[in-house]
Amino acid sequence: MIHIREDQLIEKLREFYKPHPRIVNGFGDDTVIMKEIPTQNLVISVDATIEGRHFYPDMLPYEQVGHRALAGALSDLAVVGATPLTFLVNLEIPKRFPEINITKIYNGFEKLSSEFCISPSGGNITASERVGIVITVVGEIPRERNITRSGAEPGDKVVVTGDLGRVRTALNIINRHEIKKQIPSDHLEEILEKFYKPWPKINFMKKLLLDVKINSSIDISDGLGVDLSRIARSSQVEIVIYERKLPFKPYLRDVSRLIGAPLFQLVVGSGEEYEIAFTLSEEEFEKLKKLGYDVTEIGEVTHSPHVGVRLVKEDGSEVYVDNMGYDHLRG
Repeated sequence: MIHIREDQLIEKLREFYKPHPRIVNGFGDDTVIMKEIPTQNLVISVDATIEGRHFYPDMLPYEQVGHRALAGALSDLAVVGATPLTFLVNLEIPKRFPEINITKIYNGFEKLSSEFCISPSGGNITASERVGIVITVVGEIPRERNITRSGAEPGDKVVVTGDLGRVRTALNIINRHEIKKQIPSDHLEEILEKFYKPWPKINFMKKLLLDVKINSSIDISDGLGVDLSRIARSSQVEIVIYERKLPFKPYLRDVSRLIGAPLFQLVVGSGEEYEIAFTLSEEEFEKLKKLGYDVTEIGEVTHSPHVGVRLVKEDGSEVYVDNMGYDHLRG
């Protein structure tokens, strides 16, 4: 149970703030005052992690809850290649929530804070029936950069970073010990690692955007199908992807049979991957390949009266996967 007053807790959390040359007033005010740079635009995003919706206390230690909450928010900055500057935390806690768990949540921010030279510069604390962590991240990009979901053009290649499917696989096996025993230990560790310790593609995208021009992008937070459909709707195009091209760890074929789920559903429907899906012209894609970036081309943007995402399966059949992924309102 929390035995200290709100102001005392705020003072305790002050230790997690580190001075930043762009932040004028430090920690403790209701507002954050930031110095502007004329050549840069600010990028702001907010993301929520709610107990019973995004995590259960018996599934994740609170350090990892904190890490995953900040990773998800920072992933929105990665989409446009933004440099993180700071973040604010709205913390909702039950009255009988142990004080030590609040410290654990903030300790969970530390690895990402250290990597990107940022720290919490404020926020809000309120009582609630369950734990909620709402993080607002602030970053910046060069003023000439303008990447949105609405820039995909027919003829573009569709590209993703990394591999997909491990997070949804982890959720399918995390409490099924009889299945976990049948998975080789190195594979099991790799599956769970991406669920427990996601890492936003901040540095990758900052470098990539210095080398090539992309037309649209989105992070894979709710699932490849759902997230690509957001690009398709915003750009009023059809996106075609191919099952044979999807990037995943080869051992997921065996694991998918163990849990009784089609492999393509694990890969296309896996949320909280925090990989980046983007589209770019064929010319820029060729440049990308020559530069040796570790990405996978999975499809193309097409001329079509249908707006959405079409998956061509390995057997040649086709299925629309616009709704394949997580819906935050429906669960």
